[in-house]
Amino acid sequence: MARWHWIILVGIVLLLLLPLFVQGGGYIRESFDFQNDAIRANIAGCGGNINDMWNQYYGRTLTAHLVGNVSMITNINSVTTQLVFDYTILVIAAIVIYGVATYLFGWIAGALASLATLFCTHSVLGLFSSGDVWDIVETCIILPIGMLFIVKWLTDKNKKNLLIGLAAFVVFSIVHPLSLMLPMAMILFIGTLVVYKHTEAKKLLLLLAGVIIGNLVLSYLFINNALILPLSLLGITSTESPLVTFATTEPVGIITFLYEYLSLPTLCLAVIACLSIAKAKLEERQWLFLLMLSAFTIPLVVAAITGLAIDTRRHAMDAATLLAIGIGCLAGYGLSIRTKMAFAKTEVLVVMTTVAVIIGIIPTAIVWLGEQI
Repeated sequence: MARWHWIILVGIVLLLLLPLFVQGGGYIRESFDFQNDAIRANIAGCGGNINDMWNQYYGRTLTAHLVGNVSMITNINSVTTQLVFDYTILVIAAIVIYGVATYLFGWIAGALASLATLFCTHSVLGLFSSGDVWDIVETCIILPIGMLFIVKWLTDKNKKNLLIGLAAFVVFSIVHPLSLMLPMAMILFIGTLVVYKHTEAKKLLLLLAGVIIGNLVLSYLFINNALILPLSLLGITSTESPLVTFATTEPVGIITFLYEYLSLPTLCLAVIACLSIAKAKLEERQWLFLLMLSAFTIPLVVAAITGLAIDTRRHAMDAATLLAIGIGCLAGYGLSIRTKMAFAKTEVLVVMTTVAVIIGIIPTAIVWLGEQI
């Protein structure tokens, strides 16, 4: 099976990188955020001040200094350096999704989770094409790693895993406004475990208090005007903030979310997941991971469809990303269990899964490799 791991992962990475080598990055160069990131990097590399620029959260500050300094050292222009950085993030996201899903649910789940998230669902590549790479960093890299280690701590009681998980959530709280979803997600996750009398209930309540306080403090310190929207909803201040400028606050309809953001092929995989998992029993670490994933997804979906969000479009894409990861994990694990146990009609589900993935990949790949380039 190790050979399959490499073949599938390498294939996904090559497909992601093809536009960079074939067309020089293509349409990402035209996106507003990408151009602004390249400008920031150029200014930072020359020692200029970027702190007062539009939509300047800490992730963008780190990127600007990193890309700017690399650009100066290598004597490669900031646009090209920024492009390489963005594609590097995309590849790391693919590796993390594949790795986490494979570790918890098996290689079939790793393959389906990465394919569903990156190609079947119109979220990650949509964010990438508009230059919103820090959404990808949060949902596809930091969050899965943080959730994995918190789950490992809950199952093996190793404090090192707790520290690594908390470290990931500290980074999550610093680099991007999406961190404002962390308190709500942890309330849902830990609240559910406490209600069902988890053995670590008391420690979890302490963890919840620490996460909420730490997240709010870090978000306030590192994300400019991060609390503007919550305060504006209470009538305390206005929504005139760099974080809200050019953002879409119109509600995303549930049909629009399911069809345009999550996509029909991913919904088909969700049906397959329900059918295939029916006779499979989830391990503790698996249902804990899915529970935490759901705890992050629910606030994002609610924020997107109600309009109570800084940017409903991005929240819808972030929610679709997390849903696709969970759907891929469930579908892959269910299929692997059914295959091992030789359940009836497993072949039918395998064929349905293959068709759904192919139908999801083809139009996305066409756009990704040529139509908009």
